[in-house]
Amino acid sequence: MAHIINLATQAFLSVHSKSKHYDPAAPDTTDLVAVRHGFERDEIGLVRAIAVKERSSAKRKELFQRIQTRTDDGHVPCTQVLQLLLDTKTRWSSTFLMLRRALDLKEEVNYFVRLLALEEQDVEKRQKLMEVELVDSKWERVQLLLSLLVQAEKAQHAFSAEQGPTMHAVLPALESLFKAWSLRKNMAKYGDFTDALDAGLNKISEYYEQTATSDAHIIAMLLDPAQKLNHIRLYWGEELLAEAIEHAEVIDRYDAIYGPNVPSSKVANPGHHITLRDRKLLSLLGELSDDDTEDDSFSHHDTHNQWGDPAKPWLCGFHEYLNTREHIGSLSIVQWWGLNTPRYPVWGSLARDYLPIMASSVSSEHAFLSTGITISKRRNCLKADIIEALQCMKSLSKKHLLFPDNPSIVSEVQMAPTAGVSPAEAWDDITDNLAGDESQEEFDDDQDVYVPFCDI
Repeated sequence: MAHIINLATQAFLSVHSKSKHYDPAAPDTTDLVAVRHGFERDEIGLVRAIAVKERSSAKRKELFQRIQTRTDDGHVPCTQVLQLLLDTKTRWSSTFLMLRRALDLKEEVNYFVRLLALEEQDVEKRQKLMEVELVDSKWERVQLLLSLLVQAEKAQHAFSAEQGPTMHAVLPALESLFKAWSLRKNMAKYGDFTDALDAGLNKISEYYEQTATSDAHIIAMLLDPAQKLNHIRLYWGEELLAEAIEHAEVIDRYDAIYGPNVPSSKVANPGHHITLRDRKLLSLLGELSDDDTEDDSFSHHDTHNQWGDPAKPWLCGFHEYLNTREHIGSLSIVQWWGLNTPRYPVWGSLARDYLPIMASSVSSEHAFLSTGITISKRRNCLKADIIEALQCMKSLSKKHLLFPDNPSIVSEVQMAPTAGVSPAEAWDDITDNLAGDESQEEFDDDQDVYVPFCDI
């Protein structure tokens, strides 16, 4: 889903700015700044051109550092010396970070450009350097642009996590971004960004409608014990709320847990989807309220009257979960379901299937990076199962999930009678094994060790 944010923001930036990205293979900085309306220079191109000049040599990098730490002319030295950032074409967030860093160092950036112009002997080059400097109106445009891009940054971070499920936050994040950009498009101060905002909103609408082909987002939202139906009830309306609940009722999971002795009316219809694509996105998301108050009332067609229907035994547990106010505390969604699955076994079964669905590639990218560290030149013949075991052990160690007191010994002794071994014999076997492990020869890291599972 982060790809949707990327496409929408790239569409926004491509319409707003026509300036070219810097290509290290063809380091020509003469055409980095595009001109709008025949005379107005693009602020993104100006910041990019300054960043290229600052990063072009070690001498200029040192000059920019001295500018930040100077104490003359009443300048307050920066507490942390920073370098300007240069964006890339493939990551929109790099443009956001480049602009934010430049705005944070606005005074230092202008001083740097003036100093370069004063040191330049060639009159024509000096004039070009002076034209690169951002005036106050340009910095104001940079600030307005950042206020729009930060909405996409917030939406992206809403479902970019490594240690927990985030599928339940995808639709609310997309709706929040759509709402934020729609409101700002109608403001006078964002008049210069209207076309760019239209391009970004159209891209969000296109991909938002495609989420209607899957029930994963709806079920994941219901599986969040802190929200459940709240977002759907507040922002989607009663009609879509009823449709979402009706669709969730026919998820064919009760049969798999309790057996097939359930009426045929319970079986899920593969073609039954929440047809959000048939509704206009603008009218749907236009109803998003800025009021955070929640209505505790629940007005869902007539399913409340069916709780005790013997022909639908799943409804009791279904509505019991949805209509119970849960106290989450500091527990994560995974921890909460680990403790409460016995209370809601059918919902717990759904949680095991839907919560692991990835909403972003953050965790997988970290896994690939970590695996690249594990597979070194000396460990390039390990089988896949060994790599998997090493990665799991490394994760357990870094997350402090290993038991420091080694409770497995006690567990093995307690389980020994069920295996036909007395506790005393089991304890002797364990201590002998531990003693044998300690007496084994220790190998030096530089010593060659034959690994039988390697393909040499």
